[in-house]
Amino acid sequence: MSHKTIAIIGAGIAGALLARQLADAGIQVEVFEKSRGTGGRLASTRLGDHSVDLGAPYLEAHSPEFKLWLEQQVSQQHLHHWQPKRSDFQRQARPEQRYYVGNNRLSALTRQWLSQGPIQLHTQVRVGRVTRYESGVYLYDDTEQPLGIFDLAVIATPAPQAIPLLTEIPAWQQLAHEITPDICWLHALQFADENHAEHRPSGLAVDLIEGHHPILQRAIRNSSKPGCEGPESWVLHARSDWSEQHVDADKEWIAEQLQQAFFELIGNKPEISHSRTHRWLYSLNGTVNLDQPYLLAQEQGIAVCGDWLLNQQQERQLQGYSASWLSALSLAKQLT
Repeated sequence: MSHKTIAIIGAGIAGALLARQLADAGIQVEVFEKSRGTGGRLASTRLGDHSVDLGAPYLEAHSPEFKLWLEQQVSQQHLHHWQPKRSDFQRQARPEQRYYVGNNRLSALTRQWLSQGPIQLHTQVRVGRVTRYESGVYLYDDTEQPLGIFDLAVIATPAPQAIPLLTEIPAWQQLAHEITPDICWLHALQFADENHAEHRPSGLAVDLIEGHHPILQRAIRNSSKPGCEGPESWVLHARSDWSEQHVDADKEWIAEQLQQAFFELIGNKPEISHSRTHRWLYSLNGTVNLDQPYLLAQEQGIAVCGDWLLNQQQERQLQGYSASWLSALSLAKQLT
């Protein structure tokens, strides 16, 4: 069945990549994103005059196929290699490993896909209802204002956000209900330093710290990534269990806890010029067991893609953004 117009709800890696694939195949695509910018869990934020990755800190090759695609993005200068100096929280060195980062920020990847045209992008629009009528699939915002009529609507959001949009297909709603996402508190900070790259107020010689810690899951020196100039900046990810325990805590208290944990790690307390605290309620989704990494109901004109739609064999290799990548490409192939 051919689709002339397709709406995609969500402009994270799954929604943005799907939009790019469909538009390149000549399909008219409109993307609806509730936030101001694109990227989803590849989001970025500003600290003063500089950007930091506020979601995923990097992309990692979880499978040979995903690695090949990542290397293609590097050759097209959409991504860059990053090989940070690594250690655990006890200062023990870890083997070097290659990661992939964006042009100054990872969200540049989704912006690239969505800005090349002829995709129509609607930001700060929250879709509240998806309903099938005889003349097509109707989208309404959260105030019941109509957003358009389409041949197909693709829901590319985290599972909990997909639930209210799946009233036409209760069985899919139940699948989404079964997903329990991880929660992650995150704190990004920039040190006050006029010497920029020549001086590291933290005193640390490493760029990526991971391992066992009562509060922190990882600490990333964002300013060490290619193209990230400016004062030293770090992004601190809290453990998922700690984040869940303090899910409703005040942001200022969370910032104090994460800063204190980091200062104890580095053994000093440099002056901070800018900071931001963010709570990811859906930092990493669980998965449901399916025959393919997407859902498609041609009769209802509704599809779903995202990182929570994988079968057990795929789950052993793929997770998070790489699962979103596979889901989007698989659905695009089916639709084109």
